[in-house]
Amino acid sequence: MSVYFIRAGKNGPVKIGTSRDVKKRLKSLQTSHHEDLTIIRVINSAVEWHAHQVFAAFRLKREWFKYDPSMLTWQPRRESQVYQLRRSLFLTQEQMAKRLGVHQSMIARYEAGRVPSKPVLKLLEMLNG
Repeated sequence: MSVYFIRAGKNGPVKIGTSRDVKKRLKSLQTSHHEDLTIIRVINSAVEWHAHQVFAAFRLKREWFKYDPSMLTWQPRRESQVYQLRRSLFLTQEQMAKRLGVHQSMIARYEAGRVPSKPVLKLLEMLNG
C-alpha cells in the first residue's frame, strides 16, 4: 500500500489517501473532478492515518487538505513493531485484529504509533512467540 498526495489544479487542495495502484486511483478520481489532478507525492508505506493526524490543521473536508509545502518533505514514523510483527506473520490488519480481539482500525493506530493496552501487549507477545 502507498499513501498518495494528489493535488487539484496548481493552487488547489490535496487529497491524502491510500492505494495499491496510485496511478489507477488518480484516473478514478479525475473522472469526478473538474480540475486536473496531479500526484505530488507517494510514500510506499501504510501511514495514511498518521498523515491525516499530522496535517489535521489543514483539513478541509474528509481526506482533502489545504496544501502546505511540508507535505512534500514530511517523513512518516519508522515502521512500528506491531507492523513488523504483522508482516512477519503474513497477516492483514483485519486478520491480526481478529486474533487480538480488537477492531481493524486499532491495528492501524498501533502501526501508526499508538501504544497498545496492557492486555493487547500480552497477546502481541504471545503472537511473537
